[in-house]
Amino acid sequence: MNDQDPVKQIYNFALGLLSRREHSHHELQQKLLQRFSSHAESIEQVLAQLADQGYQSDERYADAYIRGRRSKGYGDKRIAQELRLRGIESGLIEKTLSEHSVDEHQDRSLFHVWNKKFKTPPQDLREKSRQISFLRYRGFSMSEIERLFEQIAQDH
Repeated sequence: MNDQDPVKQIYNFALGLLSRREHSHHELQQKLLQRFSSHAESIEQVLAQLADQGYQSDERYADAYIRGRRSKGYGDKRIAQELRLRGIESGLIEKTLSEHSVDEHQDRSLFHVWNKKFKTPPQDLREKSRQISFLRYRGFSMSEIERLFEQIAQDH
């Protein structure tokens, strides 16, 4: 494989990565630069080719990432921050989150996360603060958390 054209080597390696899971342009670029550091121009050429062929798409990556993280109980704020760290543009993040945005789903997800971790309403301010901190860390907004605690108070 060492006698192959560097562009072909980079292309095949990138295709192998993409065959396992979606990658953002930025992630794929970083992995290729680690492996083929002396071929930066060839890497850019391959990335453009993969995007043109539809093998790499930041839109598809963001969509899959959002679905996966939401299914694990993470809120939009946390997901947006993680996508920014993976090189996804803010406009695309907002667009994709809004396409997936269903308040009822978010509320169910928030309740599921809270119920799995805590099960019982907070008995004092310290416990409530601890629960809020955990839910904020998971990426839920204060307004969503306040709605959750209102609902919990009504149910108990």
